[in-house]
Amino acid sequence: MYRRLADLVLGHRLLATVALATAVAVAAGGLHRLAVDFSVSAFFGDDDPERLFLDGFRSRWGPDDDVLVVVVEAEDGAGLLAPGRLRRIQATVERLRRVPEVLEVEAITTVARMRSPEPDTLDLRPLIESMPEGAAFHAWRQEVLAHPIAVPTLLSPDGRTAAIAVEVGTRTDDLQAVRGLVGRIHAALEDLQGIDGLRYAEAGLLAQRSVFYTQLVRDQGRFIPLAAGMVCLCLALIFRRPHGVLVPAVAAAVPTVMVFGLMGWCGEPVGLLNQALFTLLPVIAVADAIHMVGRFHEELRLRSPGGGEPPWEVRREALARAFAKVGVACLLTSLTTAVGFLSLCAGEMSILRRFGAYAAAGIVMAYGTVLLIVPLLLSSTRGPSPRPVGVGGDGITARWLLAVARPAMRHPWRVMAVTAALGAAGVLLGGRVVVDTRLTGMLSPGLPISHANRVVDRQLGGFLALYAELRGEGPVLEDPALLAALREVEEWARGRTGVRAVTSPATYLAMVAELLTGERAVPVTPEAVAQYYLILEGDRGLAETVSTGRDGGRLLVRTQDLGARAFAELAEALDGRLRGALEGLPVEVRVTGTNRLAYRGFSHLTLDLRDGLILAIGAMTAVFGLLFRRPRIALVCLVPNVLPLVAGLGLMGALGWPLELTPAAIFTVVLGLAVDDTLHLMARTREELRGGSGAEEAVLRAIRHTGDAVVITSVILCGGLGVNLLSSFRALVVLGALGTWMIFIALVCDLVLLPALLAAFGGDGSWGRLRGGGPPAPSVDPAWFLRG
Repeated sequence: MYRRLADLVLGHRLLATVALATAVAVAAGGLHRLAVDFSVSAFFGDDDPERLFLDGFRSRWGPDDDVLVVVVEAEDGAGLLAPGRLRRIQATVERLRRVPEVLEVEAITTVARMRSPEPDTLDLRPLIESMPEGAAFHAWRQEVLAHPIAVPTLLSPDGRTAAIAVEVGTRTDDLQAVRGLVGRIHAALEDLQGIDGLRYAEAGLLAQRSVFYTQLVRDQGRFIPLAAGMVCLCLALIFRRPHGVLVPAVAAAVPTVMVFGLMGWCGEPVGLLNQALFTLLPVIAVADAIHMVGRFHEELRLRSPGGGEPPWEVRREALARAFAKVGVACLLTSLTTAVGFLSLCAGEMSILRRFGAYAAAGIVMAYGTVLLIVPLLLSSTRGPSPRPVGVGGDGITARWLLAVARPAMRHPWRVMAVTAALGAAGVLLGGRVVVDTRLTGMLSPGLPISHANRVVDRQLGGFLALYAELRGEGPVLEDPALLAALREVEEWARGRTGVRAVTSPATYLAMVAELLTGERAVPVTPEAVAQYYLILEGDRGLAETVSTGRDGGRLLVRTQDLGARAFAELAEALDGRLRGALEGLPVEVRVTGTNRLAYRGFSHLTLDLRDGLILAIGAMTAVFGLLFRRPRIALVCLVPNVLPLVAGLGLMGALGWPLELTPAAIFTVVLGLAVDDTLHLMARTREELRGGSGAEEAVLRAIRHTGDAVVITSVILCGGLGVNLLSSFRALVVLGALGTWMIFIALVCDLVLLPALLAAFGGDGSWGRLRGGGPPAPSVDPAWFLRG
């Protein structure tokens, strides 16, 4: 079948080239429609209940992620509650208010004083306007440090750190717009640095999104050329011909362009997960192209041993032979990898299902590239095939690989015993790994925003916000019983680990009561509640916690970023506490917020990736069983591909790394890459068995002729993944370390464990031979598989 296809392509090269170029151009035409979306809502489908409720919550109360925090610190470590520094903070507030698209700015200087030196009265002037001079300043300063609303949200309890809250009108899911706005705010603060000994730094989720996008673009701008240069250098050293670099490069670029063009035509934006296709597809296509080019050179050397330039007939025959042999192996690798990615479509998260579908489509396109475009490019090459330097059937690498494989086949049980011990250690260490994510841990700890976020988390109001919305019929927020229940939940929440501040309508009413009566408690009569609301009329803080008609309100819990698990536990506990406290009252309550949706998305996506990986392993086992038709051989193929994953989990457990979104994704990627090398070795072993070789000789000949390409692709993969160790993102650093480690373990398993397993369980090799003119024995013949 493959020989006929090769003859068809090579016999009509011009027509095939025009047809393929047209197909690539049509697919690439969608690139101009490709968008970028790293928003939280992208994790979920349009029909997700949590997302729909959050959309309604935001429509009623406004965005809950539209505030950028500016951290203010004194260079000398002294306090900020000094007249000169407070005036400077107020001047900074006024400057920020003039930045386009800034709606409002709040700071310690703009908060209402509330407490008045006169009995039974309130002072609603901003603190900066009520600041006294002389001896009265000390008492005023102590009063500010005890402010129940401003501390610790806008001022740390020791008065050494402050926050300026900048509310923006930019769409927070538009990363380009957010990046521009954060840049303008940064520019407005730039020439204020150091004046009156104050330093400013942007913090919070909005600023982190901007820095995340900026660093991502910067890292990709550095790493893609670095990885590409590394790959090209390796290919140049290996093949020593321009086509040895050009052909794999085209094989890497074409499927990548096509799949992202397809995404553009289908309206699928580039997001947090599918951006991995930028590196995944080129790596898979390059690996298969290396096998194709290497086999072409091998076949060419067999047919022109003199070393001169062979005639076209010889080159065509060598190319057709390589096409037929490597095409079979590439079909198997593409099939198993595509099945693995398609298994992700069984996940709960729509973003994961879409990623699995587009990744599988990209694998098919990569296979088409290797099967059609690579032979066309190789058919236009000229000159003799280069003799391999250090690699190839008679090279240094082949001799080294045989020196490793022979002892493994002679002592297979020793190899398996050592492997079992190491696997058990990996399982024990992997048991320590927990599924968790920290938004504040996504960026490198050395970046200025990481320091600013730590200050917000530990000294100010906390990085995360969790909301609970209350809705009822009529002015339910004037009910003293409901307000008393809210007050009780507030006190409970303040005692939870990591909670920095809690506010609700009850907070403001209790504060007014304390100032007027000396007792910090909500009013006990509806009339008193209505009076206190009237006193606070126009206060912006109260307006953010209760609706105009008093038929709705919200409770805000600000907390440190203790991770997704702790945040989810807090959300569930808050929901249960509120429902218990408000039972029997005419109000509905629901916990929500962008932070909760984000952490839910990260956690569910990580768990879906984990479950998808298990499904992928099961699907690949089934494919192995169908291809080889012997469960024993299917398990032999599976074991060397599962052990690298166990080793990866063991490394994470040993170093205390949690299982986050990006590291979870690399397990699926490595599984697909490891299976490719295993199947190339198995396909060559089956070819040698059908050529009359004995069982041990067939394995050794497969390693001799294919092992060098496996080593080359593994080195390239390790280099490509290893550049992530230089990233600004901790998750990508972990991805680089994990990916490099698991690819190395996969290489060792393919070259040492796989031969040992075949020696112990492969028998006499009958699984790979033809049976007396009938259909092939359990093998990798694609014609048999398609007929089945």
